[in-house]
Amino acid sequence: EWATFYERLHGPRLHLILHGTEHADLTDVTAFKTTIDLSTIFNTGPINGLRALTIQRDYLTAWFDRALRGRDNRLLHAEPAKYPEVDFQP
Repeated sequence: EWATFYERLHGPRLHLILHGTEHADLTDVTAFKTTIDLSTIFNTGPINGLRALTIQRDYLTAWFDRALRGRDNRLLHAEPAKYPEVDFQP
């Protein structure tokens, strides 16, 4: 179902997989999981929380810079060596 939805989107889009994350790693929970074991409450992956936040911030900043300011960023064009956890999807 995700693929059908994605194919119908118009305009710029980017589908990335951040290996080592689970659903809660894409929330504020990931900032605390390095110091507090939240695994009994939230579904988090093995990635270091601060690492996950850094990657998310960089990609969101690059995306909004492109979408709102018209500034292109190489981060949005290919999988960078800097973040081997990131996997570009078609």
